[in-house]
Amino acid sequence: MEEISVIRKSEFTAVGFMLRTSFAGNRQAAEIPPFFHDTVLADRLSQVPGRLNEEYLCIFDKKPDSPDLDYTIASLTGATEVLPDGLSLVKVPASLYACVRFSKKGNQDVLKLLKTMMEEWAPENGYMQNHSGLLFIRYDQAFLANYRSSGYEGETMAELYFPVVRKPVE
Repeated sequence: MEEISVIRKSEFTAVGFMLRTSFAGNRQAAEIPPFFHDTVLADRLSQVPGRLNEEYLCIFDKKPDSPDLDYTIASLTGATEVLPDGLSLVKVPASLYACVRFSKKGNQDVLKLLKTMMEEWAPENGYMQNHSGLLFIRYDQAFLANYRSSGYEGETMAELYFPVVRKPVE
């Protein structure tokens, strides 16, 4: 894991394929990996109209009072008027984000990193999670090319964006 930086990102729109899953019964651990694998290997995001780049975003929309989440594998797009069947639109609101580049070898790497960010990094640095924002992971072309050729072997670096706000002063 590299150093965590805090950056401001403007609102953006992404379009992709959504999976409704849940942390209840650890269902997400069984459902997300094959969904990610199948979507990346088949390059399903090539169906997204008006793609702005070849990167993939995995966007997590989870309410704090529910174990359920919408997990969307998406691409940035400028075309949102008419979407082909099966595609979902996600508007990611503007927010401050704690951003970190990390070696991703599977689902557990993401969960471990999130736990560290929420329980250690955020409180130690005067931040807390912004529940109005959406957490996402960015996969660049280097990650995708490597993943398509050899899975999680080799260099599989991704970027995690964790929405944060400053903690109120007590």
